[in-house]
Amino acid sequence: MLLLRQWYKRLSVSAVMKTEFDIIFIKALADPVRQKIVILLGEKGELTSGQVAEAFYPLTHATISHHLQILKAGGVLVSRKDGKTAWYTIDIPALTGAMEKFASIIKNCCVGRDCCLPDSAGKEHENEPGN
Repeated sequence: MLLLRQWYKRLSVSAVMKTEFDIIFIKALADPVRQKIVILLGEKGELTSGQVAEAFYPLTHATISHHLQILKAGGVLVSRKDGKTAWYTIDIPALTGAMEKFASIIKNCCVGRDCCLPDSAGKEHENEPGN
């Protein structure tokens, strides 16, 4: 049963996200702390891991470093080394490309459906069977 659930999970995700990188990218942004890190870097620009950790006290520096590595592996952030110091910033081209891709997916989802359009708030999937 567990293998069947894992297969179904992969199947449903792969129908939307075509590459493993897309899945890693979304998972990197799934955590609220990582979302806040991206917002912080968007507001402040390039910061060291220590500066990011200070902004998230009482979380430890090790915890923040872990989150930064996940964001970097997901293609959300880039880093550069200056001696022993790691500086992090948002990977603007990667983030822009991913957002354009997600917008396209959402737009395709809504073709022929009124539920996703701004003027149909509260009419979720009215035309679907059972509604």
